[in-house]
Amino acid sequence: MKQDLSRIAWRDDGNDYGEEEGDRYAGEGRYAFSTPHYGFDHVDVVTEHGDRAGGHYLQWFREQRSDWRELRDPANQLPHNYKCPQAIRTPIPEALYSTSCVRNQACD
Repeated sequence: MKQDLSRIAWRDDGNDYGEEEGDRYAGEGRYAFSTPHYGFDHVDVVTEHGDRAGGHYLQWFREQRSDWRELRDPANQLPHNYKCPQAIRTPIPEALYSTSCVRNQACD
């Protein structure tokens, strides 16, 4: 019998553990975790990576630039000579990378 691995990390205690799911951040509004969350009083997450990063980072990114959609659009990538087809040279400024956002939040 094949084991369903999709629910292994989830506890069946009535709490909403779906807060880590990236789709929760797809809307235009701000999404906050209910707390405490695994013992933390405040939680910010970054889902995915690179120019597709989402979560609270994407919410922050939208607030920084009105042209955020264009910056994330692969059609607007910068010229490059990369050999791997999945790599793009993103026009997102370094100050707006998800790693910069995480750094700034950690320092704050």
